[in-house]
Amino acid sequence: MGLRHYARETALQLLYQYDSKSKVDSNYLFKADSYHQEIQNYFKHSRTPEKLKEFVSELVIGTLSHLSEVDSLISKQALHWKLHRMHPIDRCILRLAIYELFYTTPATPSPIIIDEAIELAKTFGGSEQTPAFVNGILDSLVKKKIFS
Repeated sequence: MGLRHYARETALQLLYQYDSKSKVDSNYLFKADSYHQEIQNYFKHSRTPEKLKEFVSELVIGTLSHLSEVDSLISKQALHWKLHRMHPIDRCILRLAIYELFYTTPATPSPIIIDEAIELAKTFGGSEQTPAFVNGILDSLVKKKIFS
């Protein structure tokens, strides 16, 4: 896997960390400046290239900055699934992919983003059904965005 895949894995881990903190402490709010510092701390003792750190920061801070809109898209698409009842890692995979699909420029082609999300789901997903679940939600959202 390439560096961008590694960046997405790292972003997923940081999003999961945020999701866990916000569930434990309902007053825990996202603040871009403090979260940027958490990302820097994460990389403190690594030899990760600066460009990769920037991509991770963009993904994490961007996802968290658009969290309410992203969660709304998931909720509208995930019929019969409440957002808070989804496995946390599955929810974070969807959040990351949806942010990258609809909020980044220049955008990575949607098939690549969806494939990356499916790979993350295969590796980290909450169940055997996670890859199909993630694929279904993302594919449907992309089709609706294109044709609406």
